[in-house]
Amino acid sequence: MTADRMDPRIFGYLNEGPEVGPADGFDRAIAAVELVDQRPGWTFPQRWLPSPFVGPDGRPSTVARLGILVALMLLTLLALAVAFGGSQPNQLPVGPSGDVFAYQDGDSIAVASRDGSGKRIVSGTVPFARTPVFSPDGTFIAFTAPAAQGSQDGLLMVVPFDGSAPPLNVSQGLILTPSDTNQFSWSGDSTRLVFSARKDGAAQLFIVAAGGGSPEPITDGSVSADLPDWSADGTLIAYRRRNADGLHTDIRQIHPDAGVVDNLGAGDVLRAGIVAADGSISRPLWGPKSLPAYVGTTVLSYALNVGFGSDTAAYLDTGTGPQQPLPDTGVVSNTEQGIPWSPDQSLVAMLTDGGVVVAEFDSGFNAPSHPYKGDAPHLGKVIDCWVAWSPDGQSLYGGSPGSCDHIVVVPLADPSSAQTLPMTITGAAGWRPVSEGSQP
Repeated sequence: MTADRMDPRIFGYLNEGPEVGPADGFDRAIAAVELVDQRPGWTFPQRWLPSPFVGPDGRPSTVARLGILVALMLLTLLALAVAFGGSQPNQLPVGPSGDVFAYQDGDSIAVASRDGSGKRIVSGTVPFARTPVFSPDGTFIAFTAPAAQGSQDGLLMVVPFDGSAPPLNVSQGLILTPSDTNQFSWSGDSTRLVFSARKDGAAQLFIVAAGGGSPEPITDGSVSADLPDWSADGTLIAYRRRNADGLHTDIRQIHPDAGVVDNLGAGDVLRAGIVAADGSISRPLWGPKSLPAYVGTTVLSYALNVGFGSDTAAYLDTGTGPQQPLPDTGVVSNTEQGIPWSPDQSLVAMLTDGGVVVAEFDSGFNAPSHPYKGDAPHLGKVIDCWVAWSPDGQSLYGGSPGSCDHIVVVPLADPSSAQTLPMTITGAAGWRPVSEGSQP
């Protein structure tokens, strides 16, 4: 050990030795050592701290002690911040008393409580994110990520609803088919998605795991396939099919695991297909799987315009024969989004030229050509641009009238008590479903 690393009194005694050094050298060396209790203690040799922080007795000065205290307080605050930040994703309320919405906030996807609190951006650094859709169990959000602002195509991304992980690109470079509405649909068990994307010049349907993997095609690209909807039981996917001639458009269904394609409009082109350039068919949406009057059949809702200058109307299609449009509803205006079903699949809602209309589905089918019960009630122009059902089926929600830049919640029991939520949105929003598996 060198002199610069040893107390000078100890070094002097050892250097001179008991025979040469002063008679009291040993006692002085021991006394110097006794000043140091057990390191680290509060007795500091002067070389441990710069001189401004050491008192005349070798102990830390008041300035040094205050500095140490401040450092400890900062470390405590940092630990609390880390602990709070780590628990933040679970702070969004869930359940009937804590509704959560996903919406496009500028160029990002945000989630927030009904009152606007707890807002969190979940799309990370993904630019121009749009069309958020919750998984059926409420644990994930799928959304579209265009390459440029204003584009209606893009990659398919999946992210946990609480933002606890970064978004995952599940379309693996495939670009979704351009649309005003989402070009994807969740499976009922929330494990897979079906989406429409262009490959080799044609829109095709692909299935991919929500956790990522290689998308698998389920249509061959010979015709355009888009606007898919996956049935809740997972057995069927309905979609819109359009021929290259731009005239022939119809609705088809496919068994996703068997690759079997069926024409829902067999023998009746005016019910599930069109042959007019000015005609249109919306996204088909699945309703009740089994009907008391027609066990084993399926039912779809969609908006259809057969062309030749006609109006767009709402249809409920059982696949058992020609169907007529729902009467007393008015001209349907949301021509691509479809006619959404209530969670219990007893009601359908639609936007018309006269406002929001709700029709009650007749599961007994008093007349095959009119699968609805009673007159369709008109709620008036309480919602604009898009319409959807609350998870409990007691309310409708959609874009604020006129501007569509806010979410409006309309209770069916009292439409006059509609509530406009505070968050500013672009496009459609999603209301988080809460299932047993999604409770924290």
